[in-house]
Amino acid sequence: MKKFLPLFLAFGFCFAAPNVAVLRIWPLPSLLSYYVKDVNLTYIPTASYNAMKNSLNAKFRPEHLATNFGVSENLEELIGLNADLYICHLSQSEICDQLKSAGFKTLSLSTNIENYSSHATLKHWLTELEKFFDIKAKNEQLFSDIEAAEMEIKKRIGDANRPSAVVLHKILPDNRFVVGVFSDYLLNASGAKNAVGYIDGTKTINLEELFSLDPDILYLTNFTPQLPAEIYEMPEFASLKAVKNKKVFKFPLASYRPQAPSVDLPVFLKFLAKTNHPNLFEDVDLYELYKAHFKKYYEIDLSEDDFNLIMNPKKEAGILE
Repeated sequence: MKKFLPLFLAFGFCFAAPNVAVLRIWPLPSLLSYYVKDVNLTYIPTASYNAMKNSLNAKFRPEHLATNFGVSENLEELIGLNADLYICHLSQSEICDQLKSAGFKTLSLSTNIENYSSHATLKHWLTELEKFFDIKAKNEQLFSDIEAAEMEIKKRIGDANRPSAVVLHKILPDNRFVVGVFSDYLLNASGAKNAVGYIDGTKTINLEELFSLDPDILYLTNFTPQLPAEIYEMPEFASLKAVKNKKVFKFPLASYRPQAPSVDLPVFLKFLAKTNHPNLFEDVDLYELYKAHFKKYYEIDLSEDDFNLIMNPKKEAGILE
């Protein structure tokens, strides 16, 4: 058991790639893998591992496929990891407090800042990570890019009519659907009307409720494996407006599932805006945007095949367990 931490860890990790264990906060492993990069992931949630295994992460950061994964909150097992930093969800305060009492560095993060704003929550995470990693200058540039994307989208849309949209976070058996979390921010910031309205967390709706909303656009996240082609083929969806008009879209998958806060946010907002208002964003080249983003923030040269995988993610990436 650690009684103290090395001096170079007191104010961050300046001289070595630290061993980091991530508990329950699913987006953090991919964020660390791509954005921070110089870390050794020693433990991550299963849902995080599945996203990494079935995305470009497997190509560009293959070393993390050897990472231990699971859903353990057993104190002895976590102490046995001997990690330099444990990142916990704020709801795990008890386990984080126990790790801290045992002499380990811990960081507790919230997933709900400013009513599930992807922008505000991502800013909270990255600002807190500045205490441990040299990313302050990089963060300032990213925050600037997100704000610029939000402003450009707002300016281009102006007074144009906003399509109604629903984001299906998960599709459950018996035609039940999980909606909520970050959807309200993402749709409003990209020029759509959230047909569900703001939800403080998530809720489950049934097919009848989905038909009563009858959105112009239906989005499927990467937290569920279903693809638009499957929705089009299911007779129970046939009379939905979005299905009849072929307006069912799968979220792209770049560094992580983008309904959660993602460092791909400035480009993802452009994807949503282009989908919501194709005529107003006809000139937006998503390949060029993703290519520039990957080079700028991850030092990766993105190929057309890489981009095609982003835009056509594997079903397996939507498996959480």
